[in-house]
Amino acid sequence: MVQELELSVKPLPWHMPIWQRLLSNYQREHLAHALLLNGVPGIGKVQLALAFGQRLLCNTPDNEFACGQCKSCRLFDSGSHPNFFYVKPEEEGKAIVIQQVRALNEFATKKAQFEGYRIILIAPAEAMNLASANALLKTLEEPGSKTLIMLVSHLSGKLLATIKSRCQVVDCAQPTHPQALEWLSVHGHSQDSVESSLVMSEGAPLKALDILGQDLIAIRQKVVADLLSLRRKSESVVEVAARWNKATDFSEILQWLLSVSVDLAKLKVNEVARNTDVVRVLDEVSAGMQVNSCFQFHDQLMVVKRLYLSTANPNKQLLIERLLFDWVDLA
Repeated sequence: MVQELELSVKPLPWHMPIWQRLLSNYQREHLAHALLLNGVPGIGKVQLALAFGQRLLCNTPDNEFACGQCKSCRLFDSGSHPNFFYVKPEEEGKAIVIQQVRALNEFATKKAQFEGYRIILIAPAEAMNLASANALLKTLEEPGSKTLIMLVSHLSGKLLATIKSRCQVVDCAQPTHPQALEWLSVHGHSQDSVESSLVMSEGAPLKALDILGQDLIAIRQKVVADLLSLRRKSESVVEVAARWNKATDFSEILQWLLSVSVDLAKLKVNEVARNTDVVRVLDEVSAGMQVNSCFQFHDQLMVVKRLYLSTANPNKQLLIERLLFDWVDLA
């Protein structure tokens, strides 16, 4: 899971155009009562929402940002500001349940303890189940004066149409590659590692930082090496599957393998691979494959991914073994 950064009074650099637009709307008293911050995971949408909420609650803001020093900012930083309500899953991967939204609704009816805004943040909004989403509708429609509700979503297509229609949608773009590279370069990692992490995160800098912090690059390199070992028959499917089952989130491995499958096809037609840190291994793997087999592997990965993410709750070990037996059988 992508780890959010520590609280900051500023959004990340690539979100400054959105920030300036939101701040302008606030200063002209044209700010919508509900905002849906939409975009891929790992680009700083929660930080944008937190920084904007703190700016609206700050006692002594400068022209753009919260001061970070006043009583309101200190309360906000400690997570105890009485005019700020943050709703998120109580456990990673769990739903936002109706009891949490009922508490939110009660907060929205109370008078603010200090003058100014009441801020409500829901992240990720698609974690609401049907009951909690429906319970939010009335508050979204009639939130009361000086109340701002911000919903952060990685998958807005999963939200009820009735929720989206009550919000102003703010599409949060990913940074450009140079922006992401510059931001990550100050965290003390080598350029090669940073480049690899951006490939693995599909350009999402916070996710890339998470990858660097957990040393997932080394784990991914071992996964790719396992593909070669299986082709050489130097290890068994059962051995490799057991290791993958314990190594990390299998959905992460599937994403890595999908990217690798594209690179295998590229190498077969003499194009440049994106996963440069494992290109030598991929060269060796692809040498013994037909280009159609690369596409077949990609299709097999998509099938396994759908099964793994489905509500059927399949046996992960058996799913991995099935994928790897199919891999070994590819010509």
